[in-house]
Amino acid sequence: MHLLAVLILLPALQETPEAELNRLETEYAKQRDAFFAAYYASTDPNERRRVSETSELRRTALPKFRDVARRAAGTDTGAMAHFAALNVGWDLNDERIVRESVDALAAGYLGSPKLEDMAHYLQGGNVRGWSWCRPMLRLLSEKAGDPKAKKAFRFRMACTLIRDPKSTPEEQAEARRILGEVIAADSNPEVVGQAQAEIFEFDHLRVGGRPPDFDATDQDGKPFKLSDYRGKVVVLDFWGFW
Repeated sequence: MHLLAVLILLPALQETPEAELNRLETEYAKQRDAFFAAYYASTDPNERRRVSETSELRRTALPKFRDVARRAAGTDTGAMAHFAALNVGWDLNDERIVRESVDALAAGYLGSPKLEDMAHYLQGGNVRGWSWCRPMLRLLSEKAGDPKAKKAFRFRMACTLIRDPKSTPEEQAEARRILGEVIAADSNPEVVGQAQAEIFEFDHLRVGGRPPDFDATDQDGKPFKLSDYRGKVVVLDFWGFW
């Protein structure tokens, strides 16, 4: 009789995928802190590689997140488990893990609003030199089913195109047009400010471009403008106290 009662209660006591993911993410925060403490404790590249390859993030956290993603496939929990695996790859700077997680999300969760959070990873991946991130941004800006996710991918694609020195003039023009639309229509002041900053940097702060003029006072109290030194080599030293 007692054995039967225990067997009946067991299903009710089993952890749901959502609860399991929450627990694993809490554990991961501690594992991540331990990993970075060990990683930055050494400046030797070989030792850092060993720490990365043998870390708990890779050996235990990643398989557990992927197992939850498998069991919760097609749900928001499944999407978030793939994101957790993506974060593992990001923290380890492991392109393969990140790519596998992105591919899984793109294949199974195109309509999910959770996809929005992936946009900035793809922009950052392009900065890391991961060449597949740029075309993936474009693909998802066209294929994402959730309006907010589509908007996020489109914005990050524009930021990537306007920053990337390998972009063609046509791609740069496309980026300016998209960022101009964001400035004109987006209700989020932070996003509008970033779009304005991207255009300003492209227009004024690129290598070989003409920097914006400004007025200042030298150490002797004499006023000057940056344009006074046009045609000369100028070293600008920006400093401060924080």
